[in-house]
Amino acid sequence: MKEKSPSVVSFVVSKVQADQSLQMFLAARLSISKRAAKNLLDDRVVWVNRRCVWMTHHALKTGDTVELPAASLPKQSAAPSQPVLRILVQDDFYLVVDKPSNMLSVGAGSAEELLRAQTGLAALRHPVLGDREHGVKFARDPRLLTVPRQMLHAAGLELPHPMRPGETLKAHSPLPADFRRCLKLFDMGK
Repeated sequence: MKEKSPSVVSFVVSKVQADQSLQMFLAARLSISKRAAKNLLDDRVVWVNRRCVWMTHHALKTGDTVELPAASLPKQSAAPSQPVLRILVQDDFYLVVDKPSNMLSVGAGSAEELLRAQTGLAALRHPVLGDREHGVKFARDPRLLTVPRQMLHAAGLELPHPMRPGETLKAHSPLPADFRRCLKLFDMGK
């Protein structure tokens, strides 16, 4: 966040944030709820490229400037500070983090929510392959529509045996047939 003047808060939309709705962008950048972001839009205090925008689903473009009066920002409660997730890899295609084992992946208080606040990324048009809720509506490749389910699979697992000190528990699960077909569809399988 950069301050344009003491009374105006200004953000520039990055390439990763492009196509995100204005409501989701505000929620992520300001670390507020979607409801609080909608309230800002309903109050007509949000400007995109010097034009007042109040539509929650307004799609942002790379380089757009989003501005709002600092006085309109919701007051932050004195909540305990959130942990910072260690980012292992981040580029235009991947974001790999070291997620604590006791943290949910998605939902309230999750790694996803924390990363949105930490990086300003959003469900950022990088859904799991086959995700019907978040992925298909942004599909640009017709092959994506033929994927039958979310393509998540743990092929191997290795951990210290919980009941036998010094031993390792190992498990292997071959890729399911539909997963292998999906890999071939995208020229990734054998």
